[in-house]
Amino acid sequence: MEASPSGPLEEDWDELGRWIMDLGQGRARKEVPAGARRASAFLTPLLVRYQAVLNGSDPGGLETEEEALAYEYLFGSPPRASRSLEALGRTFCLWRVERLWPGPRRNPPPRALPSWGRCPVDGKPYRVADDVLRCGFHDQSFSTRHPVPANSPSELYPQLTMGYFHKDRSRSLDSVLDPSVPSGVKPGEVVVDYGCGVGCYSWSMARGAGPEGRLLAVDIDPGVLGFISFVAGRRGIPQVETVLAARESPNLKHSSVDRIFLIDVYNVLAGLDLLGSGRPSPRVVSTMQRLVNALRKGGHLVLIDFIPQPGLPHVSEEQAVRDMGDLGLDLVDKRPAPAHGMYVLTFEKP
Repeated sequence: MEASPSGPLEEDWDELGRWIMDLGQGRARKEVPAGARRASAFLTPLLVRYQAVLNGSDPGGLETEEEALAYEYLFGSPPRASRSLEALGRTFCLWRVERLWPGPRRNPPPRALPSWGRCPVDGKPYRVADDVLRCGFHDQSFSTRHPVPANSPSELYPQLTMGYFHKDRSRSLDSVLDPSVPSGVKPGEVVVDYGCGVGCYSWSMARGAGPEGRLLAVDIDPGVLGFISFVAGRRGIPQVETVLAARESPNLKHSSVDRIFLIDVYNVLAGLDLLGSGRPSPRVVSTMQRLVNALRKGGHLVLIDFIPQPGLPHVSEEQAVRDMGDLGLDLVDKRPAPAHGMYVLTFEKP
């Protein structure tokens, strides 16, 4: 059996896929197989806890209330567990394609893919046509020309295993959100957490906006938005609303919001463009312009991103200031973030 670029044998990935399928069909009540563990140290902690929940046991080692609620949201009832396992299978299929088809999927073309180009869950080969791979089992396609939308609730899985629910992360930007500084949330504001993910910072924003304001959690992944709605309902925070964005549109009304946060988001939108051509692509510019259009006059866009490191597509402060200036925004404040090696830029719409 051929080895994958990342090391494990492909039969290990197949074993992990079969185990996920067995879980979904209620057959697996055993430890995560050794091959599955070799295939993905990334997934193993999640799957071990997943199995504990399905067996009615305490998953253990949970850092925060949000993490406990995430497991409840994913696995808290048989229908949720079934839906989550189906989504995990789709996500795992996508990860397999990412390994076969590295980078931004411009190389190699599908016809050059290895012989093990098959769905890890049902084991059947992907069908190849032009620039498209198609998985019949999951009824999803992958293209060199078009990004694949997130497979709900895909982002919950990696973020559960990467410390996104750690108690220090959710409070690390509280000083940036303080109303006494230019970036801070003011009571009564309509605030957007764009690319909110699992809502690490949404709750602090909602507290700042208060009951007279609103927090709009915006993302392209309906799974994480469902989770945020679930948590808001459990906590009784009615000012939190979710908005499902499209790849090129935030789906926000014109001149409707006071403050927009992009936290570790702009580098995802424009980082690869900037590494290549040194400028954001027309698609990114269009997306950002729609965000600016959603701001009221005098509203603020707060961009929080990582200080660039070698080999990573992070956006420098200077580049971000140029790009936001091209969109008609004025820089009114810049400061370091208190943690994570990040910077904070606050722009105003004149």
